[in-house]
Amino acid sequence: MPSLRSLSAQMPNIPVTYLGSQARAMVGRSGACMGAVGLVLVACSPHDVVQDPKPPIALPDSFGEENPQVAPAKASAAKGSDRWWAAFEDPGLTHLVDLAFEGSFDLQAAWARLSQAYANADIAGAPRFPTLGLSAGAARNFTPARNPRSLITGSHVNSASASLNAGYELDLWAKLGSGAKAAELDRVAAFDTVQAMAMTLSAEVAEAWYDLVASRARRKVLVSQLETNRTFVELLELRFAQGQASPVEVNQQRQQVLGNHAALEQQAAAEHVLLHRIALLLGRVPERLDVGHRDQLPGLPALPEAGVPSDLLKRRPDLRAAQRRVEAADHRIAVAVADRYPSISLSGAISSEPSDFNNMLLDPLWNLAANLALPIIDGGRRRAEVDRRRAMMAEAVADYGNAVLGALIEVENALVQERQQHATITHVEERLAVSTRTLEQARQRYGQGLSDFLTVLTALRSQQEVELSLLDARRQLLSHRIQLCRALGGTWSERLQAPPAQESS
Repeated sequence: MPSLRSLSAQMPNIPVTYLGSQARAMVGRSGACMGAVGLVLVACSPHDVVQDPKPPIALPDSFGEENPQVAPAKASAAKGSDRWWAAFEDPGLTHLVDLAFEGSFDLQAAWARLSQAYANADIAGAPRFPTLGLSAGAARNFTPARNPRSLITGSHVNSASASLNAGYELDLWAKLGSGAKAAELDRVAAFDTVQAMAMTLSAEVAEAWYDLVASRARRKVLVSQLETNRTFVELLELRFAQGQASPVEVNQQRQQVLGNHAALEQQAAAEHVLLHRIALLLGRVPERLDVGHRDQLPGLPALPEAGVPSDLLKRRPDLRAAQRRVEAADHRIAVAVADRYPSISLSGAISSEPSDFNNMLLDPLWNLAANLALPIIDGGRRRAEVDRRRAMMAEAVADYGNAVLGALIEVENALVQERQQHATITHVEERLAVSTRTLEQARQRYGQGLSDFLTVLTALRSQQEVELSLLDARRQLLSHRIQLCRALGGTWSERLQAPPAQESS
């Protein structure tokens, strides 16, 4: 706590020379006493806080023996810190992700919560420092004369007062320090939460973008199928005119054409819905959104280096946030435990209440006090608060374990699903080749009069359905890769910058 002389020196309206001799002597003695007390009473917490708590579950050494293509992470590898979506080499995707980081209202709300966490940390840390307040007032009172016949109508009295108050609580049991540390951990966890939201947002934008690209690709396939079906209709109508086809065969193929038209209408509606979904993620009005005209899915990039499960504790910001919430809860236990111990606070004040403005501060009044507070009987409130804080920490530990286990399973699921999807695509490609040959053979037999057109129509429908299934399978493979990149996390999110309107002070 600074001495009253130093405090007075900072205020030009209260010169030190105006202090009385007793006050000046008091200032020297009180400053020496406060310094001695501060050196002797060193903060010591009665509760030991565990730093960087470990997850409540044991992580395996690898992500699974059934995934031999997953390579261990290299310390010098640069891919782990790069933006994962850059591996797709898709300028449209990169542009949309950048726009989402700038305009997403969900992300802006997360930045605002981070600003709140900064303010809360400052508020929680404020009690560790001395307080100083200045108050002053002046008044002029008029008292009328009692004798109405007197020539003196009354008297005027001037009064003034000024007071300088200081206070400080000794943090004997680290109660104030533990509370400040918990708030600081909340602030760091809030930034981790911003990073986690950015990772989720990037994956959501990628999913929505490739859903749109796949929808456009599907529309191209439907247009091609429509042209094929129209050709068949024209062929059947010609054969019908020559008496070589029945009206049933013509109408069956016309139904196929009408089905293509209906599918194209549905696809157009789906594309508008996907554009609206992207606009929402980017925080933009759909009519002002330009997403390009890409209609072909990209190839699958090389498999990212997954490393080992323990790497997730550093690469996943949501896991770091959960860990810091556990440590913050432990610090709050320390606050509750320290609240059951005695507390000592120091206070001092210097004031003056002269009857004349000219005599103000010539002979001020002062006081210096030390207060001891010791809880004796409180109905068990403080003990119950300790129990409540311990239960809150147990909840945070359980949430931490659940987050770690969930992250591990997300990676495992993405790896298994991607591997199985490769096999699925191989089977669908084989089905497409077989259905294409079947359609060609059915057409030949129909042309030779060896079968009716129903066989051709059945083969045509099967071939077109498998063609669309292959497109959906390739889109699903991209989704598994996106989810794998999201589940693995990364260090790129640590370089996020808040929008100018959301920067924390």
